[in-house]
This record gives sequence, structure tokens and C-alpha cells, in this order.
Amino acid sequence: MYQKQNHNNHPFFLFLFALFTALLCLQLGGTRVFAQTSEGKNIPWTVEIIFGIRGPKPLIWSGKASINKGQIDGLQGINFGPKDRLLPEKKEWKCSIDRLRGNEIRDQLQGLSPREYLEERISKGITFDLHAPVNAQVSITTAGGVFSFDLADLEFGKPLNRLEGNVRVRLAPRSFVFGSKKEHNNYSAVAIDKSNKVWCSFINYRKGKEKLILRQYAEQKWGKPIEAAGKGTYLQPSLTADDLGGLWVCWAAKVKDNWDIYARYRKAGKWGKTFRLSDHPAPDTHQQIFIDKNNRLWVCWQSFQEGNGDIFLKYYENGQWSSPIQISNHPGNDWQPSIAGNNNGSIYLAWDTFRNKE
Repeated sequence: MYQKQNHNNHPFFLFLFALFTALLCLQLGGTRVFAQTSEGKNIPWTVEIIFGIRGPKPLIWSGKASINKGQIDGLQGINFGPKDRLLPEKKEWKCSIDRLRGNEIRDQLQGLSPREYLEERISKGITFDLHAPVNAQVSITTAGGVFSFDLADLEFGKPLNRLEGNVRVRLAPRSFVFGSKKEHNNYSAVAIDKSNKVWCSFINYRKGKEKLILRQYAEQKWGKPIEAAGKGTYLQPSLTADDLGGLWVCWAAKVKDNWDIYARYRKAGKWGKTFRLSDHPAPDTHQQIFIDKNNRLWVCWQSFQEGNGDIFLKYYENGQWSSPIQISNHPGNDWQPSIAGNNNGSIYLAWDTFRNKE
């Protein structure tokens, strides 16, 4: 634990690249999801439907989906095999469940219960994205039966059962995909600002160039990419928001063959200057940031100043940065710190260490 005492008389300074970055959006409010949203407004949903929960019969679950308000945007298969097909344009699918023979289920359980095996290995299903109002109704017609459900009845963690328990309907986190096959996005971070807008940062790689990008989610849609840092080489950005309506982004960057820690502040649509927080010729990486109850920004990271990894800390207060504070000092490597604080002004750090390696 590191605790900074408050004194009134002086100002304290304080990936192989993944192809996509996706944000899973869970919106919880009231007794029902989106309960605070106007019934007439289209909002994004993702719904998962599993067929054949009780077992393989009936075998055929081909079907189609429709909605009385809003629209179905996309369709994906769950446990689909080579013979199964998706027809997204028609909101249709063709799938069948394999028939179990003899002792096959016993031989293939691999530690699962029979029910888990049926749900995870045998059953088939679909996941579809919607833009629809809360009072919309979805209808599903399959060879195994016909059923419907109201979006207003969906709750996270409380699936709906249909067709005498042979079908499970579940509200799933909404996944948003950034990028295309022509670019790579990696090292995502997320934060929510004072006005409840969601921000996501990630490293974008396109045509041999890396950039540090932010995007904002507001009013049920993602804004255009905002460049936090231009062409360079970057690693693992961190995000956090303060009580003044601003957003801090921090990252490691390789400049002139040296990895150092950098930070930048954004407020009211404008960027401040880029701060360089470390200047030692040894690599500084794996930073994490935190805003405490006094609106003070803390940054921790790992540095190889002594030829092995140690943990360092700085804080930003009243427009000034503190000097680096060395938190660990041991011949064993200390790696990848995390930081948090409590309402009493105490700051806690945790990290991985090799000091007890035998």
C-alpha cells in the first residue's frame, strides 16, 4: 500500500495483432434491462437462442426469425457443423442435431454432466443482433416448434424457456466490432466518463502504420475514431475519467528505440499536451492508471532500470507531476502492476513477481 498524505501548504506533484477489437456492452437498469429507455426508441440488443436443451429430439431445428418493430441486423450460428447453413439476408438458418448412438454420450462426457454435455456439445442455436424498441416482440418459427418472446421480458442472467424447456432464450452482451480485414486492432481499454459516455481505446495497425485511437459510445452509437497519438509503436493503452468531465489516456511507446510511458488529457473535445512520464534508457512498459477521490491521477508501471523489472509510481496534481516513486526493489523481476484506491486516500498496488522462483 502507498498512501499520500495531504498537506495544505504545498502543491504535491503528485499481440500478434488481433483482427478486431470488440466491446461487450452490458446495460442494466431497474428490474428490466433498458427500463429507463423510451419504448418507442430503437436500441441495440443481442439475443441468444439454444435449441435442443432437453436432448437431440426433435432433430431438425431449421427456421427463421421475425420482429414486429425494429429490425434484425445480423445472425450467427452456435455449434453449427459443416452441414448447417446461415441465411442472414432472409433471417433464416438450416440446422439439425446429430442423433446419439449407444454409449456415445457416456464416452464423450469428459467431466461434464449429461445436461452440460447436451447444452454445450449437442444443442444448436443462433445469436442475432437487433435494433428495436423495448416493446418489440420476436417470433421464431422452426421445424421443432413455433414460439415468441417480448424484449421487455429479457433480463441478464435470467433466461426464458420455451417449447416445454427445450428452447432457451437469453439476453447476451452486445458486441461491437471495430475495423475490417484490412486492418488490425489490439490492446483495448474502456472507461466511462462523468456524463456516462463510454470510451474505448485501442492500437490500430493499417498499411504498416500504428496509431493510438479513441472512440466514444453515446446515444446508442459509436463516434468516429479520434487519434490520441499518431504514427508510432505502441503498447497497451489505459483509460480513466476524472470528476471534471475529462479523460486520461496513458500508454507505452517506443521512441528512438526506447520504451517509455506517456499520458494525455482530453476534455470538451480538446486534447492537452502529451506528457512523457519516464525517461530512463531502460524499457518502461505495462502502465496502469487510476483517479482517486481527490481527482488525483496515479500511474504505475514496470521498469528495467536496474537490469530487472521493478514497479514505479507517479501522480499528477494541480498541474504538476511528482517525481517517480520506486515501489519495489528486488533482484527478482516484478511485472505488470495494477492499481486501485479507497475512500480514505490509500492507494494499493499489486503485481506479479519472480522473486520466489526456485
